Amino acid sequence: MKCFVDKSINYTKDDVQKTNKSFVNRRYVRKEADLVYYIPKENLYFLIEHQSSNDQSMPYRVANYCMEIINDHVELEQLKNKGYTLPKIVPIVLYTGSKRWNAPNSLAHKYKIKDKFENNCLNVEYIVIDINNYTQEELLEIGTSTSYAMLIEQNKGKEKLEEVLRKISEKCSNNLQKAQMERIIRYILRPILGEDTDKMIEIFREREVRDMVKTAQDYIREEFEGYKRKARKEGIQEGRQEGRIEGIKEILNKIVKQMLQDGENVEKIERYTELSKEKIEEIAKAM
Repeated sequence: MKCFVDKSINYTKDDVQKTNKSFVNRRYVRKEADLVYYIPKENLYFLIEHQSSNDQSMPYRVANYCMEIINDHVELEQLKNKGYTLPKIVPIVLYTGSKRWNAPNSLAHKYKIKDKFENNCLNVEYIVIDINNYTQEELLEIGTSTSYAMLIEQNKGKEKLEEVLRKISEKCSNNLQKAQMERIIRYILRPILGEDTDKMIEIFREREVRDMVKTAQDYIREEFEGYKRKARKEGIQEGRQEGRIEGIKEILNKIVKQMLQDGENVEKIERYTELSKEKIEEIAKAM
């Protein structure tokens, strides 16, 4: 989220606590904030509200949510002490509608009369993150789970969605993101993707296998080139270096075994690992 709010934000996952907030009052019988994060060391809350349509009452709603967080957080007896401070709250509206957001972003905009008491009136201002303000390239470049989710919201048609998911699969940088994307595809996008759901999930899994194989192959090549250079310069014993290379090749063997256990066919394994069909069948027999 820091990419959309303030790039100088530098909190780690250990700094942040996700909280479950349910707000109950006479206006809203029961309303749950989409996401509320708390940073204890800063006494700071981030309130993230997801909206798929424009809502002119958002300033009032956000003001209510902020007051409910304060009410839930504050210790009345401690409030009497001079040094006691209230929590800071940063409200954020994540808007994923097709039309641009046009609701006012502060409570002050809902006051019609502007006079000398203007600065004495209660005001709450929230940050709007509108997916319509970002291009596909920008969201891919940001490369966070949030930006990928926003990109998916922009492309809900089946054909566009398949294209976008393929692009995201090429950009996903870690296994956590891949797992999150798999859950989104499996449980949220299935009604759109239909029978192609499993095919889209497979795209992300194949990318993971390709990454593993490429890493292993690059490492083998690097080790082998290093062996040749050192052998020429220092005369290092050949057997010692070959032992290291064999150790790396064992990584490929493990990948082959895992793919076989997952029911992948020999042709596919051959394509990904660049091992011969005979070698793959030899590993299969050994299993």
